[in-house]
Amino acid sequence: MAEFLPPRELVGIQGMVDLDAHLRIRLVRLYVEHGLDVRDLDIAISQGRVRISGKVPDELTRLMVEDLAWSLDGVKVCVGAMRLARSAASDAFSVAL
Repeated sequence: MAEFLPPRELVGIQGMVDLDAHLRIRLVRLYVEHGLDVRDLDIAISQGRVRISGKVPDELTRLMVEDLAWSLDGVKVCVGAMRLARSAASDAFSVAL
């Protein structure tokens, strides 16, 4: 699989937007390659700063999502604002208490 490489010379805000869009494509591709379902995630990228919010099924997935984002060249900051999806079993447990 060919790796996307950002252009060497970028000028102004359009260049930053292009880099952010390119970074987003690489990040989503990385998630898919690792078998992660990102349909419930909102990924916002601005000037190399990544903010990921939405629902994940468990703590391990949350950690993988953040670690994979940090692994990409071009990511300067990664903020994980994800919440764990509640299962029917955990809902039943909390009602019983």
